[in-house]
Amino acid sequence: MDKSGAQRTEKIYFLSPPAEYSMADEWHEFARQDHFWMKWRFDMLKKIIPHNFIWGKTLEIGCGYGITGKQIEDHYGCIVSGCDLNISALRNASSGKGDLYFYDISRKYADFKEEFSTVLLLDVLEH
Repeated sequence: MDKSGAQRTEKIYFLSPPAEYSMADEWHEFARQDHFWMKWRFDMLKKIIPHNFIWGKTLEIGCGYGITGKQIEDHYGCIVSGCDLNISALRNASSGKGDLYFYDISRKYADFKEEFSTVLLLDVLEH
């Protein structure tokens, strides 16, 4: 993917202007790896997705602090990139192997077309 048009500060690629999102910022303070919901959800993911699943390039939409992406990387040995509209969450994201994007998926960034073989929307659709 050509990221030359993306502005990058810190460890985040900025592909979109600021946009509204409907997730309480306070959630990220609670949603750590040892939080019951994060543990339960990942346990369910491991039951559904076999250990030999071929992830390919993976993007987690609504990655927040990157907890789930890091869990997946550690367990499955793959690389997970993340995108979110919450800049504070991205700045505090755990140091996974993938890239981080400030990105509004409704803008349909052309360079993302066919870039990822696995896309995760965990806890996103209901928000």
